[in-house]
Amino acid sequence: MQMGVSTVLGFLQYWMADMVNLPGCLCPETAVSMAMVPLLIGAALCSALGGYLSDRWKRRKPFVFSAALVMFIAAGIVASVPNYYVAIAVALTFGVCFGLYVSVDFALVMDVLPKDTDRAKDLAVWHQALVLPQLLATPVAGFILDGVQGAPLPGHPGMLGCSIGLGYIVVFVITSLYFFLSSVFVLKIRKVR
Repeated sequence: MQMGVSTVLGFLQYWMADMVNLPGCLCPETAVSMAMVPLLIGAALCSALGGYLSDRWKRRKPFVFSAALVMFIAAGIVASVPNYYVAIAVALTFGVCFGLYVSVDFALVMDVLPKDTDRAKDLAVWHQALVLPQLLATPVAGFILDGVQGAPLPGHPGMLGCSIGLGYIVVFVITSLYFFLSSVFVLKIRKVR
């Protein structure tokens, strides 16, 4: 999950600058800032709602699974539709799902910790599992983007990969796979419903 989130946030501005026809006089920095507004509002509202509903229904996995699955679809849309207004709608959807995922995922972690006496140690290990993907996401995606974006495609003169945004397509497809794997892995947890 964190690998996907870090990739989306790290490359959104570059994607908008390179691939999206921005409306009016919007520069990529402003466009990303405007896309962050619905994302953050959606995340804030749904984290509170998701946490409340998860506690009330005593269920964790359906919330985490469905949020990761929708984020998988959202990243796939970004990969295939370089349109600013679609990006705003996807940002809202992404924010809603990210808020839901994070709030309930934290609760899920607390539910599966093995012993009360080792909570700090166990949370430190979990924190490393959050930080390491953030450390790796940008260089991995950057390497993929540079390798694919500027590569000539067989049978096409020049760098068609750059003109069609092939590097961004590959990066966001891989990002969608990170989200998909997050949804699958949560199903393997046996201690919680």
